[in-house]
Amino acid sequence: MKTMDTIRRLALAALLLAAPAFLTYCGNADGGQQVSTDHVGPVGPTTPNGYYFEMTVSPQTITSGSNVSITVQVYDEQGNAAADVLVVFAGASNDPKESSVVTGVNGQGYFILQVKGPPSSYTYVTCTVEDKQLTVPVYITPGTISAA
Repeated sequence: MKTMDTIRRLALAALLLAAPAFLTYCGNADGGQQVSTDHVGPVGPTTPNGYYFEMTVSPQTITSGSNVSITVQVYDEQGNAAADVLVVFAGASNDPKESSVVTGVNGQGYFILQVKGPPSSYTYVTCTVEDKQLTVPVYITPGTISAA
């Protein structure tokens, strides 16, 4: 009985470790792999201005040295797009390590980040508005990825 519990736990652990790599792939018609987009948020209100914001990172699965596109949407307390808000992007394995943009009249800030890291690992992209942060994991695949 103790052996079966151990086997079940090991199987569950293996499934949980492998799941992120499988869940980020979507099949396309020719059998190639395409990657997903991750959207997090909204979070807020920030201090002192009471902003809310959300972040989208695409693609979420890359090969090392590839670029990810980051979009941040910032809103004021009434839900209107917030212009001229400083957004700071950072990541331990990214190039550059930290950068910032100011949102436009549509409340959006855009950034392209080159992500580096060992195959089969995760790196994290974080954006900060005032005192709040959102973080998205990016999986670095050991193989190649085809566009959709």
